[in-house]
Amino acid sequence: MPNSDLDGNAAATRKVADQLFDAWSEKRDRDEGNKRRALAGSAPAWGGLLLAVLGIIWGAAVLSRDVNDHTRRIVEIENEQRTQATDNRQVIERMARIEAKLDIVLEGTRP
Repeated sequence: MPNSDLDGNAAATRKVADQLFDAWSEKRDRDEGNKRRALAGSAPAWGGLLLAVLGIIWGAAVLSRDVNDHTRRIVEIENEQRTQATDNRQVIERMARIEAKLDIVLEGTRP
């Protein structure tokens, strides 16, 4: 009879092993199916993603255009300030020459 107990235990063990293997196989198949469906998605989801990406690209383009416009304006303002500084320097030099001439003329008329 001891062999019959081993046969019963072996059969039960085999049955439990088969059940565990079947459960594992079903779970693996479900997980693989979920991985394949993850990229499939629905059309509205892909549409929403596409709109979001396009919105980001459009926003970056607008920001880039604004930066270029502000850079151009800053360069124009800096050029105008350089021109004004040059003009002011020329006026100051001319006034200094006039003042020097006046000093020379007035020195001769002072008692």
